[in-house]
Amino acid sequence: MKITGYRILKTKKEIENWLFLIVETNEGICGYGELTCNPLITTSVSSILSEYLDTIIGCNPLDNEGCLQNITKWKYPCFLDNMVVTLVISGIDQALYDIRAKHERKPLYELLNGVNTSIPIYANINRSIRNDRSIEKLIHNVSAAKESGIEYIKIAPFDNITPHDDNPIEQIHQAIEKIDAVGKIYKLSKVMIDCHQKFSFKAASIMLQQLEIKNMEFFCIEDIFSYHYKKTEKLERLKEKYPYIRWAAGEICTTKDHLDELLESKVYTMFNPDIKFIGGVRPLVDIIPEYESLGMLVSIHNPTGPISTAFCAHIMSISTLQTVQEFPFGNQESRDLVLGEEETVRNETYNLSTENGIGVEINEEFINKYCKVFVKSKWSD
Repeated sequence: MKITGYRILKTKKEIENWLFLIVETNEGICGYGELTCNPLITTSVSSILSEYLDTIIGCNPLDNEGCLQNITKWKYPCFLDNMVVTLVISGIDQALYDIRAKHERKPLYELLNGVNTSIPIYANINRSIRNDRSIEKLIHNVSAAKESGIEYIKIAPFDNITPHDDNPIEQIHQAIEKIDAVGKIYKLSKVMIDCHQKFSFKAASIMLQQLEIKNMEFFCIEDIFSYHYKKTEKLERLKEKYPYIRWAAGEICTTKDHLDELLESKVYTMFNPDIKFIGGVRPLVDIIPEYESLGMLVSIHNPTGPISTAFCAHIMSISTLQTVQEFPFGNQESRDLVLGEEETVRNETYNLSTENGIGVEINEEFINKYCKVFVKSKWSD
């Protein structure tokens, strides 16, 4: 089998900012990948992806390591810490895994020796309301998640804060007002709080004191500080003061080494690496059993499109702890348009397809109507 071509697709703004890859072969098998990222770097990612894919036309897609060796064995290791590069590696790795599973006539979870076919999910409420952060919109979506039978949710009530605000007391009170409203619908022990690395140490201390006064305890608090390059000493001080909090992090780690640094800090007990940033399927297949054997929870970061979700669900099939998996709640219509069918989400589970590969494909009608194609360094309709 040989790679014969590829398509790089981005969705038009009225749908979302999703970025997809289709790798084509001479046997008619296509593999899918997702590289969705900040729209500011979408064209840069696509340019590097296109240039690299041109170099592996004719390569055997069943040989992931061989196809990727010219980029993964770069002589300057720091090159591989670059998120643009790891996005490229991940997109190709995903597509090649999809092709291999289809070639072996297996669903991906079987190729990975997974055993769980119903993956428990939680609802990321933030993604679909990022353009309208009003309390009314938040509660509308939280209520919808409750009605759909989803047991756990994640919200981001502190997004108006920046790391430069040492005393954002007004924003903290506004956030707590939102949390109070959510608490009337969900038990806060079923709620995850995503801080998006918004806090300074002083502001975090004020916020946590306010939460303690109101006796608010959550399933986890995620990304309270920037954690790149071993910046965990401040969180260690907070962990001593609030030992009952489960701290989570990992979504922007670009290598397993980065994630291991967080693990070695002994601060975090829940990790959420992103398949798109950490380099694809293989790193996650290594991380999940290793971290779970140490008693850590792993839940793959997944706020983006249905291709990424399918990969995450197949990979989480190897989990022995059955940690809830992130699902972007509230834009199901657009997600179903991509696939040309309903996504296999029922109540609080993502049900894995028994079809070969990841079990979903990008609908050609959707591509023709809602996507731009990257050709010769430009986007064309």
